[in-house]
Amino acid sequence: ATLTIDRHNKLLELPVELQEANTVSTAQVKGEGLLAGVALADISPDSAAYGQADGAEILAVDSESDAARAGLIAGDFIVSVDQQPVHSATQVARQANRFEKLLLLGIFHAGGIQYVVIP
Repeated sequence: ATLTIDRHNKLLELPVELQEANTVSTAQVKGEGLLAGVALADISPDSAAYGQADGAEILAVDSESDAARAGLIAGDFIVSVDQQPVHSATQVARQANRFEKLLLLGIFHAGGIQYVVIP
């Protein structure tokens, strides 16, 4: 594409490459069901995992929750639910609510993926 600029009655044409805009979502979600006691947020540009992982950042975990006993900790990132990739905090919560007995989460931690089961 070409961008035309009028500067002092002179037209200047510049070649440009159009790309999709980067949008930043700030959705924060409180987990329910097997994720009760977990606070999640979309991965933001300020996050350590930005550009490395897609999913939801774990903001806080109630120390008395099943999620804490399973090993979830604040600062980790949920990248999959039941081995299906997730792309937002809302999607993590929605997918997790489908499970009543066991929940398998893919966690991005220290540059690698580990799996955690919440009973």
